[in-house]
Amino acid sequence: MLSSFCFLLILHVFHAAELKTYFAGYPVHFAGELHGEELSRAFASGDIFVMPSDSETLGFVVLEAMASGVPVVGVAAGGLVDLIARYLV
Repeated sequence: MLSSFCFLLILHVFHAAELKTYFAGYPVHFAGELHGEELSRAFASGDIFVMPSDSETLGFVVLEAMASGVPVVGVAAGGLVDLIARYLV
């Protein structure tokens, strides 16, 4: 079990208040919507990138995480299968 962890959610959603209530009391930081250098630093600072969407077709955020050298975990659906499987070692 992890003794210390923190989730960073980088997103712009209409239900942010609902998510903040849901994750209250957990080590979750809501960064909001990031762009440019700030977004690049956020990707590179992570230990792992998780893409839970099963409807993502192109996967730009997955490519950005990979470009930052961060391991990616994603669902086996859509275009993510090809993006992630191509780089398995």
